[in-house]
Amino acid sequence: MNVLCGIIAICLCTFIGYYLSGRWTDRKIFYSDFLSFHNTLLKEIEFSKKSLPEIAETLSNDKDFNKYVKNIYFNEQGKILKFKYLTADENKFLEDYFLKIGKSNSQVENGFLNSLTDEIINKSSQSAVNEVKYKKLYIKIGFLLGLMLFILLI
Repeated sequence: MNVLCGIIAICLCTFIGYYLSGRWTDRKIFYSDFLSFHNTLLKEIEFSKKSLPEIAETLSNDKDFNKYVKNIYFNEQGKILKFKYLTADENKFLEDYFLKIGKSNSQVENGFLNSLTDEIINKSSQSAVNEVKYKKLYIKIGFLLGLMLFILLI
């Protein structure tokens, strides 16, 4: 009976570690979508001269970043979404980004967006590195905690 409880503890703790590591995967996906949107926005402003709501309308609803963009342009209450997996500074950067774009002519917009490209690329690559590093760490810690409980139960 103790062995069965120990095995359940190992499985449960490993699952908890896996669940908690999802934060890092969500960050990576969010920043990947943000970078993709940023690059699309640069191209659209430079070549096709579409408005921001027109660009936002083409986004799907299945990703957090797309929901964020659609919320900004189509939500009447003006409530800006916050994500738990982003820090307060990152949420503020995102809010400032969307408050500043679409307010001036295409040349100024293009210069502003080009100035932020390196920062967004760095955030995206850093989130990918952190996802690889911390996801494995959380799962291993969960497994080790489960193993400690298994040993204590036997």
